[in-house]
Amino acid sequence: MMARRTLPRILALGFGIALLLLVFDALEAAPDAVLLAVIMGAGGPAMAALAPVYLVRRLCFRGGAARTTGTVERCEGFSDDTVFTLTIRFPDVDGRDHVFTEDNAPRRPVGAEVPVLYDPRRPGRARLHRSPAVDVAVAAAMFLVGAVLGCAYWWVGVPR
Repeated sequence: MMARRTLPRILALGFGIALLLLVFDALEAAPDAVLLAVIMGAGGPAMAALAPVYLVRRLCFRGGAARTTGTVERCEGFSDDTVFTLTIRFPDVDGRDHVFTEDNAPRRPVGAEVPVLYDPRRPGRARLHRSPAVDVAVAAAMFLVGAVLGCAYWWVGVPR
C-alpha cells in the first residue's frame, strides 16, 4: 500500500523539479525588470489578497469540523529535522477508522495520541488540531510579505 502512495509522490517531485528548472532557465533569459514586475508587482499583491482567503477557509473548516483523538502510525523525517510527516489513524463518529497524513508536523512518537479535526461529511479531510493562532499568524505573514513586496514595487519605486 505504501508503494502505491510513494510512486505518485516521486513522480510529482520529479515533475516539480523539471518545471522549476524550466522556470529558472526562462528567468535567466528574462530581463531583471520583468522579474521584478512579476515577483514584486504582481506576486506581492496576489499574496496579500490571498491571505484573508486562506484564513477564512481555515477558520470555516474549524467551525464545521468534528474533534476526535487519533493515533500516530508513522513519523517520517530525518533525525535533525524539526518538522515531520505524520500518518494518523482516527475514528469518525460512526466508529469507522480513517487515515491521513499531516506534513510539517512536530515530531510525535509512534502510538502517541493526537487531537484531530475532520469534516464529518468527508472524513478524508482531516488535520491535526492546532491553535487557531497558527492560522492567524500564517495569514498575517502572507499579508505582510505580500504588502511589503507590492508597496516596494508600486509606491516606493524599487528600480525598474
